[in-house]
Amino acid sequence: ATYTFSLTGTGSAGALGLVNGQDTVMVTVKERDIVAKIDGCDHTVDVNDVVTLDARGSFDPDTPDHSLTPAVNAEGIIETLFRWTCVTYPLGNPSLAGPCIQKAAVSEALSVAPQMRVPGGSMTVGNMYEFTVDITGLSVYSGIKKASATVLVEPVGVTIPQVVITPPFRRRTADGTYATNAN
Repeated sequence: ATYTFSLTGTGSAGALGLVNGQDTVMVTVKERDIVAKIDGCDHTVDVNDVVTLDARGSFDPDTPDHSLTPAVNAEGIIETLFRWTCVTYPLGNPSLAGPCIQKAAVSEALSVAPQMRVPGGSMTVGNMYEFTVDITGLSVYSGIKKASATVLVEPVGVTIPQVVITPPFRRRTADGTYATNAN
């Protein structure tokens, strides 16, 4: 938004008498970018755990309550949109990135809500998953504001250790006494 301020003044200049002056200045207030954040995920997760990615902590510093909630205005126009995408690649090989879901385009949205759940068992150990949320919001002043955030998630397998318990036993020896194992 641009604001114009004008100042007019009249003053005495001694021998010159009264002097009039005027000046105008224009001030442009620029909006700040949306701040996109993803919470709720460790960067390494158990392959069988449900992972919830949460962008509700994102905010617009130029709105009174700073909120960014999915909203549709009275005219049916989406005012805030959260769009999640994902690519995956073998660990250490980002040049081999492809879509997280077979037969899906890399740019295909997985969710348009501020939170996204990744079902347990849907990721593969040995791959890296790059989740991105793109946020688009309407601005009162400039039209459209955008931001994005990305998080890397590495699923790992959990090895459950095998435990063998051997109960102590007693056996009778030839001389009639009892012997116990050393466990």
